[in-house]
Amino acid sequence: MFAASTQAASDLGITLELDRLEPENDEGILIARMASKITALCADGVDGLFVTIPSSALIDEIEGCQSLGVVRLPSYFARDDHGIRLTR
Repeated sequence: MFAASTQAASDLGITLELDRLEPENDEGILIARMASKITALCADGVDGLFVTIPSSALIDEIEGCQSLGVVRLPSYFARDDHGIRLTR
């Protein structure tokens, strides 16, 4: 996946920054770190964001980025015990 995204960025002539978080034993800590990172990137005015969404707990941060109008997220999903939510 990472090699393909790097090649696609090169083909499109854009800069792609891959910033993976280190694994955590506590999923709650990982989700909190992801939420913080998403919020900070969007506040800094990134042009786009690809997010792996392991929990619907991140939907608020993602929707917050969309509301800023600086981040385009063509589609995303989250799945938890309450079902799946898909937005385009």
